[in-house]
Amino acid sequence: NNYEMIASNLQSAMLKLPQIFEKWVETIPISKNKISDIVDLFDDSCYFLTFNYTETLERIYAIPESNIFHIHGSRLSDKEYVMGHNNYRDPEDAYNDESQMLYLQQTWEKIIAWMNGLIKDSHAIIHQNQDFFNSLSDIEQVAVYGHSFYDVDWPYMEEIVKHIGIDKSWTIFYHVPADLKRIDSFVKKVGLTNVMKINW
Repeated sequence: NNYEMIASNLQSAMLKLPQIFEKWVETIPISKNKISDIVDLFDDSCYFLTFNYTETLERIYAIPESNIFHIHGSRLSDKEYVMGHNNYRDPEDAYNDESQMLYLQQTWEKIIAWMNGLIKDSHAIIHQNQDFFNSLSDIEQVAVYGHSFYDVDWPYMEEIVKHIGIDKSWTIFYHVPADLKRIDSFVKKVGLTNVMKINW
């Protein structure tokens, strides 16, 4: 039936998504000029945790590669790029509508199960990179720039707090009011006590 065909086509597209995503990452342009002088405030003792796949910090801001950790992979290495979401849904509960035909419910279950396959396992990523997070124990200040604080990435921030404590200085640059709401939610959740928020 048409629903099975739609589901089959969607599965085929989703199986190709990682390859499509990789090709897209390889085409991301980076500016030839600095878009901000904020990075110039940091010295060689600073570490950079970046969610960016590109070599912006290395090439544009001349940050040593040894000071940068690409948590989701980098174009400068052969690591696979990490992508995904954190919106798990139970396939059996998501469309449990007795008014729908059984084959339609089963089709939705398949689609949701495939979507669950794209969930980003942040905790596994943290475990695989525990050496990096363990190295942060001496950090005195944290500056967050260019991150919207969607909760899919909160586990990384929480792991940083776990290693440096809640009293260290955090300076968080935000762009739009929606970012500020997410930042406030994160700060409240982990109990940070020394936070400066700057609109840029």
